[in-house]
Formats: sequence, C-alpha cells, structure tokens
Amino acid sequence: MTDKPTPKFDFDTGMPKGSFPLLHFTVRSECEKAGETPAELQMMIWADTPQKAVELFRKVGEHLGFKVTGELDVAESVSMSPPRKNASAYDVRFGGKVVSPS
Repeated sequence: MTDKPTPKFDFDTGMPKGSFPLLHFTVRSECEKAGETPAELQMMIWADTPQKAVELFRKVGEHLGFKVTGELDVAESVSMSPPRKNASAYDVRFGGKVVSPS
C-alpha cells in the first residue's frame, strides 16, 4: 500500500503551497458619498492581515470619494480573482452596484 502524494498546490490560489503570503478578505461597511444615499460599500481584498485589509479598504474608499460611517465587517473569504503579488482590492460595490474608478 502506498501513501497518497501531498498536493503541491493550494487549490484556492493555484499557487505552490506555502509560497503566497496574502490572504483573501471581504470587507464591508456603511458608507456615504456626496449626493448619494448612504449604503454598504464592499470590496474583495488580498492582504497579509485583516488590519492591512481594513487600511486598504479605507484608502480605496477615500480615493473613490466614500466616507466610512459604520462599523467595519472583515471576514476571510474565497477569492473570485487570482492573487496578485501585492495587496490589492477588486470588485468594489456601493449599494450592490459595481463602482468604477474615476
């Protein structure tokens, strides 16, 4: 009887096991933007810690003109996009609608 070989790749990231330091998070909070009704802002984020994910959420939100007005909800999640080399945010939504950078 032979032992089953250990998988060499992480199935979530497609990267060699142990080679990718970033984790995947979904971050959301009640936010407001000038001239719009307050609503939930949500982003998918690759970061190495939950704190870094929150920092990136705030920076991207501010860049897009949003002000965080509620508590932040941070959760590790399954990725919808392959990982990048550096921390990054994608699939930014405000009130359920995709937000494009201006």
